[in-house]
Amino acid sequence: MSPDVEQAVGLAREFLHRSGALRVGLLLDRGPGREPAVVECARLEPITILEDGEESEVEHGVELAAPLPPLPEVRQIPGIQADPVAGTVAAPPGGVEMLGRALREIAALLGGHSIAAADFETLDPEVPLGLAARGDEPLVALVGDEQFELAV
Repeated sequence: MSPDVEQAVGLAREFLHRSGALRVGLLLDRGPGREPAVVECARLEPITILEDGEESEVEHGVELAAPLPPLPEVRQIPGIQADPVAGTVAAPPGGVEMLGRALREIAALLGGHSIAAADFETLDPEVPLGLAARGDEPLVALVGDEQFELAV
């Protein structure tokens, strides 16, 4: 595992633990001429890595040599409501915005056109809230099969 991918593994796992996300996925832009690397981290599951066309898994608690940069402030947000029909998301004030800003900062830490995404529990276990961020682009929310932008 290359140092940049190892750092992405650490960022994904740490964000998962701090935010209470169900799953975190990072797409790591590796520059022109290289395929992006992908890191997927879910609760209590091995971490999946796709790097240079090779898929591998590491144990969730794997010890990493790469130091983590300072992470954005993030905490668990209880009581998220998501309605795919109305295209609405409701949560305690500032909660979704905080999660979105943190994902945007993680994508920026990864550099280039990297993407940080995560799924969060809602009051309806059948309808998680997905958030995805890249650079200064609008935050994308996914609720059920519906996708919309959130101003954050």
